[in-house]
Amino acid sequence: MASSVMRRVSLRNLRAHKLRLFLTVFSIVLGTCFVAGSIVFTSTVSKAFNDIFDNAAPGVAVEITPKNSQSPGVPQSVVDELTAQKQELGIDRIVQNYTGLVTIANSDGKALQTGGAPSVGTAYIPPDQSLDPGAEPLLPGGRAPTAPDEIVLNSSAAKEAGLEVGSTTKVVLGQGSAQPREVTVVGLIELPGSTGGYVNVQFDKTTASQLFSDGDHAAQVDMSAVDGVTPDELKQRVENALPANTYEVRTGDQVRQDQKDSVNEFLTIFTAILLAFAAVGLIVGTFIIYNTFSMIVAQRNRELALLRAVGASRKQVSRSVLFEAFVVGLIGGIVGLGIGIGLAAGLQALTTAMSGLPDAPLQIGVPAITAALFVGVVVTMISAWVPAVRASKVPPVEAMRAGMAEGTAASLRMRTVVGVLLGVAALVVIIIGATGVGVGPAIAVGAGAAMAIAAVVLAGPAMSRPVVGALGSVIGAPFGKIGRLARTNAVRNPRRTSATAFALTLGLLLVAVIGTLGTSFKGTVNEMVDKGLTADFIVAGTNNL
Repeated sequence: MASSVMRRVSLRNLRAHKLRLFLTVFSIVLGTCFVAGSIVFTSTVSKAFNDIFDNAAPGVAVEITPKNSQSPGVPQSVVDELTAQKQELGIDRIVQNYTGLVTIANSDGKALQTGGAPSVGTAYIPPDQSLDPGAEPLLPGGRAPTAPDEIVLNSSAAKEAGLEVGSTTKVVLGQGSAQPREVTVVGLIELPGSTGGYVNVQFDKTTASQLFSDGDHAAQVDMSAVDGVTPDELKQRVENALPANTYEVRTGDQVRQDQKDSVNEFLTIFTAILLAFAAVGLIVGTFIIYNTFSMIVAQRNRELALLRAVGASRKQVSRSVLFEAFVVGLIGGIVGLGIGIGLAAGLQALTTAMSGLPDAPLQIGVPAITAALFVGVVVTMISAWVPAVRASKVPPVEAMRAGMAEGTAASLRMRTVVGVLLGVAALVVIIIGATGVGVGPAIAVGAGAAMAIAAVVLAGPAMSRPVVGALGSVIGAPFGKIGRLARTNAVRNPRRTSATAFALTLGLLLVAVIGTLGTSFKGTVNEMVDKGLTADFIVAGTNNL
């Protein structure tokens, strides 16, 4: 019964101070929206690429490619040998794939951007010869390519490029070293999972062989298995039939997974960068929340003391403050999730328009929702825990007093001593780490920096009085009585002043660290390029159409 009464008191207190509630929720939203937005955006981009690669190599049980990347491909003799052993090995169909990088022009004559998705040229394979049992026929109004200047294009790429059956455009092979080829789109084909920027330009088999191979080799050889033979079994049989350590034999699932891994490796780094910026907002938000609840408790000393005077226990008072933190954190987490989704949608639209990243529906999954609510509720309650404990210690007699001293020099003595000792230790560790090179010294510098941050947190309140007092006298002088009042207010509560200043300091510190790392990395790359590249001129191809 008493607990329900305290909850009602907490809710009424929140409703009675709407501005304070809004500002507290806003500080939580700053941290949660970046975390949620980062997760939603990277999940969306990852889903777009995965949709492409999940539908790669359809119907392929086993794929053969050369182990040496400089090899011209898989020789025709190997294909003939495998064809002769089809029944013995359990092969149903064999298809030689001639493939290579291409760039196609859109209706404006400019290169069609794929945002990192593959843009490849292949040979057109009729549905009755395809390994994919569900291979789609050409869309109505189109036909198969029969001449070197005719192509079939996947429908999503055609839509993005503004092309249709009968359109004339240009195709550049490889990295742009060859002259653009004038081609005509004679057919469109629907390819599952190709809506994310994937481009597939299909030539007739003879033309593809001439463009992407020397005529005696195929870039890869795909095959399907007869009923009763699994892809793993067929892979083992084909490996035994081929010369050792010459070709790479993979199942279709391995091919798709390898392609996804290469993209997800980049996305992992991209996610880490976004979450690093989210961490800046979260850490700063934590200090803001802590400071906010500290001020709330200070403003409510008499109210909390009256609750104690009418019979509320210490646990009930601290739980009432934590309950307020829970409600505020829950609201902030939900609002932050909504704003984060909006940020992810805006960032996706921006990157899709500017860099051509694959497009896909927003992926608002359990991780994003859980992260937003966890950050909102848990971080808020942790930040409010110290003020809640402090609130529980308000003696009932305070209800009879007009005010309460908000901290004394004696109460800061122990934490200041610990902070100074920790600061000295941090300085020693940083100096030792800075004199070396390698992972160990770098870790030492990082540990020293963490210790220095903790030292500032502990010694900050004691340092704030002389520092703020001196600066306040100078800065506040031109403002007269208002300046003196501001200086007095800042000096009066050193804990609050230190916590507020440290939130800003930490944000600037992290931004400075990221900026320094970026500049250092850029300088390192420039130095490597300057030392490794000594030629006066470089001739290279271009993809400009």
